[in-house]
Amino acid sequence: MHYRTIIDFEDCILINAGTLKGNYPVITVLDFGADVVIGYSIKDDAVEQVGTASLSNRLERKVWANTQDFDGVWQPVTFS
Repeated sequence: MHYRTIIDFEDCILINAGTLKGNYPVITVLDFGADVVIGYSIKDDAVEQVGTASLSNRLERKVWANTQDFDGVWQPVTFS
């Protein structure tokens, strides 16, 4: 199962957009013009917006220097 999440590194942002297949299908939109990630869930053939996150405002998210610095101790940004 793929979980939609955002992982911040100093030089990049890794975004796992989720999956269209399985029990919890989702859609993730990256709107660079609006500087936002928007998460949608698909249920019973309906699409529902379930969350947003800023691409550039990372003050409330942990930012690692690089992948070697990643320790797994963090509060993931997810959209349920």
